[in-house]
Amino acid sequence: MCLMRKAVFIILFSIFSMFVSAQVNEYGVPFVEHYSTQITGGSEQYWCITKDVFGNLWMGNHDRGVVKYDGTKWINIPVKDNPRMFDLKSDDRGVIFVAAAFEFGYIQPGEKGGYEYLSLAERVDTSSNIMYVYKIVIDDGIVNYLSPRTIFRYHIENDSLSSVDLGAMGIRDANRLVAIGDKMILADQGSGLYEFDGENVRLLPNAENLKGKFITELLPYDTDNVLITPYGEEVFLYNMRTGEINNAFVSNSLNTKFAEEGVYAATMISDSQYAISTTIGGVSIVDHNGELVQYLNVSNNSLMDNSGCAIYCDYANESELWVATYGYITKVAFNIPVTKFDLGYNINEIGEFNGDIILSTDAGIVKMYVDESGEAKFSDIVPGTSGQIFPIQVFETREGTYLLAGGLNGVMQIDKNYRVKLLSDNVVGTPNNEGLSFFSRKILPSAINPDVVYFGNDPSGVVALRYQNGIWHYISSLSGLMSGVVSGLIENDDGSLWVTTTDPFSVLKIKNPLSAKEDVEIIPYGTDKGLPDVRLLSVSRLGDDIYVTTSIGLFRYDPSSDSFVSDNSLTGGFSEGVYTQNIFRDHEGDLWFSGLDDTYFDMIFRKEQDTVMGYGGVLRLLPNAPTLGSLVRDDRVYLTKTKTVAVIDKKSIKEESSDVNTYFTLIVFGSDTIMYDNFHSDIDETRRIPMLKSMELSVPEYKYDQNKITFGWTTPYFVKEFYTEYSFILEGYDTEWSDWESVSFGYNFEDIFAYYANKQYENLPHGRYTFRVRTRTITGVETEGMSYQFIILKPWYLTTVAIMLWIVIIGGIIMAIIAIYTKRLKDENIRLEGIVAERTAVVVRQKEELESSIHYASRIQFALLPSKTILDENIKDNFILFRPRDIVSGDYYWMSKRGERLYVVAADCTGHGVPGAFMSLLGISFLEEIVRRNEAPPANVVLDKLRLHVVESLKQAGKDDNESKDGIDLGLLVFDFENKKVEFSGAYNPCYRVREMTAEELENPDIVPEDSMNNGKYIMNTLEANKMPIGISLRMEENFNIHIEDMEPGVTYYMSSDGYIDQFGGADGKKFMKKNFRKLLLDIQDYPMKEQRDILEQRLIDWMGSIAQIDDIIVLGVKTVV
Repeated sequence: MCLMRKAVFIILFSIFSMFVSAQVNEYGVPFVEHYSTQITGGSEQYWCITKDVFGNLWMGNHDRGVVKYDGTKWINIPVKDNPRMFDLKSDDRGVIFVAAAFEFGYIQPGEKGGYEYLSLAERVDTSSNIMYVYKIVIDDGIVNYLSPRTIFRYHIENDSLSSVDLGAMGIRDANRLVAIGDKMILADQGSGLYEFDGENVRLLPNAENLKGKFITELLPYDTDNVLITPYGEEVFLYNMRTGEINNAFVSNSLNTKFAEEGVYAATMISDSQYAISTTIGGVSIVDHNGELVQYLNVSNNSLMDNSGCAIYCDYANESELWVATYGYITKVAFNIPVTKFDLGYNINEIGEFNGDIILSTDAGIVKMYVDESGEAKFSDIVPGTSGQIFPIQVFETREGTYLLAGGLNGVMQIDKNYRVKLLSDNVVGTPNNEGLSFFSRKILPSAINPDVVYFGNDPSGVVALRYQNGIWHYISSLSGLMSGVVSGLIENDDGSLWVTTTDPFSVLKIKNPLSAKEDVEIIPYGTDKGLPDVRLLSVSRLGDDIYVTTSIGLFRYDPSSDSFVSDNSLTGGFSEGVYTQNIFRDHEGDLWFSGLDDTYFDMIFRKEQDTVMGYGGVLRLLPNAPTLGSLVRDDRVYLTKTKTVAVIDKKSIKEESSDVNTYFTLIVFGSDTIMYDNFHSDIDETRRIPMLKSMELSVPEYKYDQNKITFGWTTPYFVKEFYTEYSFILEGYDTEWSDWESVSFGYNFEDIFAYYANKQYENLPHGRYTFRVRTRTITGVETEGMSYQFIILKPWYLTTVAIMLWIVIIGGIIMAIIAIYTKRLKDENIRLEGIVAERTAVVVRQKEELESSIHYASRIQFALLPSKTILDENIKDNFILFRPRDIVSGDYYWMSKRGERLYVVAADCTGHGVPGAFMSLLGISFLEEIVRRNEAPPANVVLDKLRLHVVESLKQAGKDDNESKDGIDLGLLVFDFENKKVEFSGAYNPCYRVREMTAEELENPDIVPEDSMNNGKYIMNTLEANKMPIGISLRMEENFNIHIEDMEPGVTYYMSSDGYIDQFGGADGKKFMKKNFRKLLLDIQDYPMKEQRDILEQRLIDWMGSIAQIDDIIVLGVKTVV
């Protein structure tokens, strides 16, 4: 139907023109952009259009499935057998549902990226029941697919399909199903209109009167009425409550047009306007009263073809209108308050004369008129005005009103009937009675002397004439007194003139301009009068102030100093240093500003209280050309820019919504594509829904060899989408946001990298990163866009496994050295037996070498211990008593600060010496990894994970008597400075907590806890540890406990290994014992922490006497200060 001959339209248009009386396209046509099938990738016809919740555009093609447009690329998604598409709908999750010829289903994200089509028609027993599937309505979690005799109902939640047999209800040719309010209305060509409740249908009142009508669309009108557009017939309103039909909604002539051209699609573009497209006549916009207000067709360049096959507008979200015609998709910007008239020649100025809008152009003068069809247009050249025309000015006289126009052939005087005569033919009183001919660039009727007009010329200066009794009388000419082309001309209250000229640029003040030439005073204003040595572009009077616009901003005349000063307060300082072409105030007192940056631009400035607010917004859509003329009429502002008259509906201008979605379309790490086209979330094994961001609960980690990274993204924002700009930053790598950059238009190539905005990073070091993108549209809307957080892991040689390998290698070297030198010792003992002196010397040398190797291992161990500075910087009152039994130790301490949490460990590994040292190195390495990879883990979680690491590393299963039974006993304190909490978890080793006794405890000893110890001043409580090690045990299934308490000032915590408690000594050679250790801690509470360490060490030395130290010893004390 969209392919009917265009010749038919010519006849029909003539009929239509005879009856239309309303003015159409009064303010021009909206801004449009056309996309050919060479760009979209589909065949010539699209039959349906929709948008998803993310803003992407989806279009159903004639034989190439579905095409998605995301603002950058056009992507084709094949549908089974690629039948003709009838309808597309998106649910609130972004899933696209498809209705087609003999097919229906939905489009969802592919498992590995992209999109895939899932057929629901395959679930139907026989395809003969499907036929054409015309329409989709999504209602309360159910997708209703309409075919002529069946409604297939897809239940989204449980992924099931049911059907309603319309044939059994007498419906044989249903072709439309729409949601109107809370109702679903069904149209059957054979029997009329019905209401469908999900199971049954109810015939609407008088619906039988609609039999035989092929209804193409039903649109809501008001509470009771719907607008119905039947194909090949008149459009009308139908009252669903009473059944009344109103055939007079639109005029007879317009209905004749609709009936003859065939309405194929319709949609609402606002709460009060409807767009109706026909098969051969373009798109008509009617308002709520049925008046035709806009017409889009080939003749006014708003469409490339008049065959309207599909039409769509998400007006609730201020969307543009999309029209599918043969071979093209056209985007119509009804959502912005700017329209335009395009002419075939350059436009200079705009004015209003005799009720008409008048343009001066390079071809002559044109005026707006309404043609026979009711459409507002600009006429051909007004006879007698051919040629380049610059200034136009209305001149009020006693005899009437004239239009004065300055052109290459001289100044023309035009009366209200548009009769033209040259002013030079009607001038008297010239010097020597010579003729007067000049080329005016500016025309200024005097406000002080109403009969006088000043003409600013090229290049003969300023001429003054007086009009009396139909004759122009020569007053004066400043020819020869000034040079250059007059570019600006205004009058002061005292009758003097301000003039700006170009070639050269100058500003002049002319006093006594109506006097004889010898009495005229011309005062130049240059750098000595405050003006810069730059381009001086125009002069304007705003109220009582005189402003000169320059290439570096605004300069205001200061009468008190008779000079100009830089003053950009009108623009809130914006114009300072900016090329300012011209300024003017509108009817509401707002300042309109035209300037030049990289491109020409226009802005509005409004003073609100003490602040000047600037708005560019939709004005950025205007052509990249200087603004030469302006006119305010009917609350609209007209601006002339090259060959375009832009019309701004100022009352409809508002700040745009910042709800602009930017999302990733590509993420590649190394050679692995992490995602392309979209993120998704899995509903079940086969169903997925699109997501704007990743649904991963934890930050993804990537190997070090994947540190070449590419991000691609897009923004489905369709107002001049090719000019959308982006700025990005990789936090953790970049130091600042990138400059704003736009992206070229992306054609439909196979390459997934093609033309998407993208950024690539190479050779990133290991660490945590966040990539962020922010978006700026051409209308100035800025959004934060999206982000992606990730971790690049350490290279293999810095991983825990590698460190363990280094430990094994070093240990192997030590053991090899021991083995080698032991063997050498034995050989030497055999060979040199009897030579005691030599043997003794060799043994001494070997012992020294062995001890050197062990000392080397000790240095490695101490290097891996954390710096005590970590503890000193966070809790100043502390001490560490660390006494290895041998050169290397099985006891160790460890601490780390993560955020506001300080982790402190005192640990005792199985054994001592070299074996114990190996275990300590494992423990330190595992603790570092656990705290790094888990953000702020609680104390018990650290111990649980540490146990798993030790068991896995030592391959402990508890089933083999020969396997390693090594483990670690330790205590872990966590100080949470942000939440003022202290956590403790322990494996065998407890923590002793000491504080001063309260006055109440001192007075009443009965309230002191029984399991505590006190000395009458201080009280000690034991924070118990779990009776299980960090390693294999019978209690592997149990988790470690955690003790949490408030962080209080003056509380001292002690952790230790069993080395101090089990040390033999004293008079009887017995162990020191836990009770004595606890009492000793209480007794030294009055000493500073550093002295406590010295006391504990000296007490140990005194206790040991001549008995050797039997085990490694560590005691760690920390005193809190809040």
